[in-house]
Amino acid sequence: MTDAPLATYEFALDADDYVAFAMFAATRSRFRRRVGRLMALFAIGPLAVALDLALGIHPDLYEEADGIPGLIVLALAIGGFLIAFGWLTDPVRIRFEARRRFRDGSFAAFTKPQMIEISAEGMRFSGGASQGLTPWSAVVAIEEGTKAAYFFVNSLSAHIVPRRAFADVASFKHFLAHARALHDARLGM
Repeated sequence: MTDAPLATYEFALDADDYVAFAMFAATRSRFRRRVGRLMALFAIGPLAVALDLALGIHPDLYEEADGIPGLIVLALAIGGFLIAFGWLTDPVRIRFEARRRFRDGSFAAFTKPQMIEISAEGMRFSGGASQGLTPWSAVVAIEEGTKAAYFFVNSLSAHIVPRRAFADVASFKHFLAHARALHDARLGM
C-alpha cells in the first residue's frame, strides 16, 4: 500500500545551493577526520625542522634557535601557523571546489526542475537527476542550513531542498517539522 503524498514542492538547484551544502557538510564532518587533518598540518612543522637540520639547508639553524628548546618552539610555531592558515583558507577552498564541481557538468540534471513529495513511506524525488523513493529508514539525518534542508543518506551525501522552494520561512519550518515527525515515526523514535 502506498501512502498519499502529504506535501509536494518544486525547485531547481544552482551552484550556490551546492556551495552551501559543501560548506555545511564540511562543518558537520566527523570530529576524528577534522582532527586528523589538523594533526597532519601540524606535523609539517616538526618535519620541516628535522629535514632542515638533516639536509643542512640552514647550517646555523641550531645556533640561531638557541639549541633544542628553540628548535621545539620553531617546530611548534610552524605547525601552529599551518593550522591557522588551513583554518582560514578552508572556506575559500571548499567554495572554489564546490563551484568547480557543480560547473563540470556532473550536476547538470539538478539544475532542471524537480519535485519532492514527502509521505509516510519516505521522500519521492522526480525530475532533475532521476526519479525514486528514499525511504525514511535510509535517511540518517535531517539537518537545517541557512539556505536549505539537507536529508543525509550517508555522512557525505544528501538530498538538498532549498528554502526558496517555499512561500515563506513558516512554510519551510512546517515542512522540516513534518519531515522530521515522519522520519522519527518511521524509525520508532
